[in-house]
Amino acid sequence: IRAAPLVAGDFVYFGTNNGTFYALDRRSGKESWKIKLGSPILLSHSMSGGKIFVRTDNGQLHAIE
Repeated sequence: IRAAPLVAGDFVYFGTNNGTFYALDRRSGKESWKIKLGSPILLSHSMSGGKIFVRTDNGQLHAIE
């Protein structure tokens, strides 16, 4: 993990060097879901309008609902 995690609502979100983006339950720490984005996630993410915006190292911007 290179970028700071995003804490929003009941979840903690973070991306990894292998291109997987995770959502963990804030209280239990258990994985809620994950998605493979195919390229390292090196920058911090943001949330707006109920979507999480994640930029991967290959220059793609992903909007996750």
